[in-house]
Amino acid sequence: PKGGVGKTTTATNIALYLAKEGYKVWVYDLAQGLIMSRALEKFTLFNNGKNKITQAEATHLPDKFTGSSKFDFVIFDTDDSFTVPEDLLRGKKRGWKVVSPINPFDPVGLQRIPKEIGAVVKASFLSPNQINLSIVANMVYGGDHKEGYMLLKEKLDEQGILSLLISSILPHAQISDIPPIIEEDSYINSIKSLLQEIAI
Repeated sequence: PKGGVGKTTTATNIALYLAKEGYKVWVYDLAQGLIMSRALEKFTLFNNGKNKITQAEATHLPDKFTGSSKFDFVIFDTDDSFTVPEDLLRGKKRGWKVVSPINPFDPVGLQRIPKEIGAVVKASFLSPNQINLSIVANMVYGGDHKEGYMLLKEKLDEQGILSLLISSILPHAQISDIPPIIEEDSYINSIKSLLQEIAI
């Protein structure tokens, strides 16, 4: 939820990392502006027939999509739409892993996102899906890591969802332009750590 928290940056760099590691990756871009897919289509990795990009700007998460069994991973970028939580709760989405980056120094996001995720977690008890949801502290825009992590912990604890917070932190990185590809070793290592922590 909410724009400007790093959903596209996180999804784009996860997709690129997995493709560079040799996995077959299907990128499914639902976000307005199609920033993730436009960033990745510049890479040979996503123009060689092995990996795939689908652009479905401003649409719902699909209930099913034909051909996904040919890929190791399907990476979605979603918009800051109120339909996303509803989409996750309906249909058959077992096995999906949802990563929600939160910038602890974005006061609006820090107030709003934990409440929305808390509502999704409660609703998931009535859903046929077993949503595997993880929250990552996204420090890519700067700020003290320890302070940010503690701010986020407090807000998640207030909503009863502290257990969703993973220990990996996406560190500060220089993002000079769009596309948001980050080549810094510390950031790439944090993406690797995040994926290991959520069992990918």
